[in-house]
Order: sequence, then structure tokens, then C-alpha cells
Amino acid sequence: MPPVTLRNDNKPQLSSNLSKCKQQNSLSTQSKSFPDSISNSRSITRPSKPKEISVTSVKSSDILDNRLNQLDDSTKELLSYYRHKVETLIEDHEAVQRRLDKIYDAIGNQESLSLELNQRDAEISELQRALSDMQVYLFQEREHVLRLYAENDRLKIRELDDRRKIQHLLQLSSLGPNEVTYFLKQPTTESHNVNDQEILDNETNEKSLMKSKNK
Repeated sequence: MPPVTLRNDNKPQLSSNLSKCKQQNSLSTQSKSFPDSISNSRSITRPSKPKEISVTSVKSSDILDNRLNQLDDSTKELLSYYRHKVETLIEDHEAVQRRLDKIYDAIGNQESLSLELNQRDAEISELQRALSDMQVYLFQEREHVLRLYAENDRLKIRELDDRRKIQHLLQLSSLGPNEVTYFLKQPTTESHNVNDQEILDNETNEKSLMKSKNK
């Protein structure tokens, strides 16, 4: 058998693979250490944020101006068109917002007016009930007054009848006015109410007539 000779052709490939692995490991370690460095740099540069913001804003405005100057005429026209469109949309939005505010105020006023209207309706219903009660009371008082008028007329007629009877009896008895004695009774409460002074006057008149008759 011929001797077998092993060739070391894979040595360069292995070395190259090892170098690639080392490079990848170094890159991974760098990538891992990169956030730490960023955080450290951020923590270090925190106090100077406003200056950085102002500088960046100035830079961004300069960059925008430069880019706008570099634009074509067609793009500038398109940009101006969209700017005009945005301005009109903002104006429309403000107009709609004003209308919404007016509608909101009108709704609030409508609610307050509805509450006031409900209160007025309640007051009107109470006044209507009071008016109906007063009408009933007035009707009752009218009936009472009519009854009193009727009773007064009846008493007047009775008084005329009594006077006529007295005159007729006086004519039959042929007595003079000095010899006539009048006896008055206290009227009942159903007929009419007489004042106390009139009752006393009638009693004194009766006493004087009795004395004159006895004499």
C-alpha cells in the first residue's frame, strides 16, 4: 500500500474562521459597551440640554432653509399649495370650533330656560289651584248672601203683616196710643241678630209704658 499523506489545506480556512469569530466577538463587545457609553455621555451632558436644543433648532432651521432653496419650482409650488391648504383647514377648524362653542352656550341657555319654565309651570299650577279654591269660596259666600237677602225680605214682609195686624187690633179695641203696651221678644238667631243697645232701649221703653199704665 502506498503511504497516505495528509494535507493541511484546511489550516488557512481555520485561521480565517478564527479571525472572523474574534472580529465578531469584538464587535459584539463593542455593541454591548456602546449603550453604556451612550448612557454615560447622556448622563454627563444632561445639564447642557437647553443649549443643545437651541443649537439643534438653529441648525434644523438652517437645514430647512437650505433644502427649500435647493428645491425645484414645481416642488415649491406644491409646498405653497399644501401650506395654503393647511391654513384654510386651520381656519375652517377654528370656525367650526366657534360654532360648536356657540351651540354649547345655546344648549346651556336652553337648559336654564327649561328649568325656569318648569318652575313657572309649577307656580302657575299652584296659582290655578288657589284661584279654584277662591272661586269655590266666593260661590259659597254668594249663596250665603243670597240666603240672607231672602231672609231679610221674608222678615220685612212679616214685619208689614205684624204692623197691619196691630193696626187692625187697635181699631177693633178703640184704645188710645197711651193705653197700648208693646211686648217685645228677643228674636231668634235664625231670623236676624239685634244689637245689645237696641234690646236695652226696648226694655226701657217697655218699663216706661208699664209705669204710665199703672199711673
